[in-house]
Amino acid sequence: MSTGLNKKDKDRIINILKKYPTVHLVHLFGSRATGNYKPGSDIDLAIINTRVDENTIKQIKSDLEESSLPYFVDIVYYPDLKHEELRTHIDSAGVVFYNN
Repeated sequence: MSTGLNKKDKDRIINILKKYPTVHLVHLFGSRATGNYKPGSDIDLAIINTRVDENTIKQIKSDLEESSLPYFVDIVYYPDLKHEELRTHIDSAGVVFYNN
C-alpha cells in the first residue's frame, strides 16, 4: 500500500522517533494508511507502546513541527485514547511505521 511519502520524508520522521528510546512501536493510520490520501494530506501516527511520558510526546511533536517535513504530523498516544472509534480504526487500518 502506498502512503504517498517518499523515503526522505519517512527517514526524517524515523530519525526523530529514534531520538526517544522509550518509543518502540508507532503505527501510521488515517488516509495515508488506507491509501486514500491526497497530496497535502497530514500524517497520522499513533504511539502504541506503553511508558511514554507526556513530555516525550510533546517533544516529539515539537521536533516534527520544527523539521523540514512538508506535512503536518498528528501524533496520538494510543494507551490514552478514549475515542473508541479512533482506537478501532487504528487497530484495523493502522500499519507499522516504526518498530524499534
